[in-house]
Amino acid sequence: MDEHILKQRIHTLQDDILRLNNAMFALEASNYKDYPENFLELSFDTAVRAEKIACKLRHLIGEYGAVKREPLMEKIAESHGMKVSRESETIVITIPRLLPKSKRSRSGEFINQPLHYAMSKYCDEHQIEKFRECAVCFVHVYDEKLSLGRIRDYDNTETRNILNTVATFFMTDDSGRWCDAYHTTELGESDCTRVYVMPQETFPGFVSDLKSTPNAMSNFGKNS
Repeated sequence: MDEHILKQRIHTLQDDILRLNNAMFALEASNYKDYPENFLELSFDTAVRAEKIACKLRHLIGEYGAVKREPLMEKIAESHGMKVSRESETIVITIPRLLPKSKRSRSGEFINQPLHYAMSKYCDEHQIEKFRECAVCFVHVYDEKLSLGRIRDYDNTETRNILNTVATFFMTDDSGRWCDAYHTTELGESDCTRVYVMPQETFPGFVSDLKSTPNAMSNFGKNS
């Protein structure tokens, strides 16, 4: 990369960081109790600004050649705490944060790049046979200490790209002909998203077990 272009991009990032800092001050000054919707919008705006900065930095150091892509993605996946595991026949993918809003520039990329690496690494280390027919369950876990007003519609989260990435490694086809998709919401100790990929025949029992837990949103308030 030309040194002049590199410096220009670094200066642009510095400006972005200043704007992020200003957004943080605005978030701190906002009144959550009186204006919860305004606080929520500021929160999303601040988070997306931070994600854009992270993605721009990834591209910058990749184009400049300072850091190779594979070790970079490995460190990012570790820093996010992304995990891929197997429970009997079910693949479990854990993302220790909520999925971003759909249609947010670079938000999907922020998660998808390290997630792609984490799943690729898992498949390299384990013998995986892709599902031909399967069910996929997205469990959206919201921090129980925070407002229930944070809970979003399922069609307002970036699940399509996540499903495409998951399908690359664990499915032969993610179309409706071969794949059933399901979403549910839970309350928990902290925000996270869990994605389960399983044989279709085990799915009814899996959902029944999910719904029987006290943390299931459908059970909220029943035991209070």
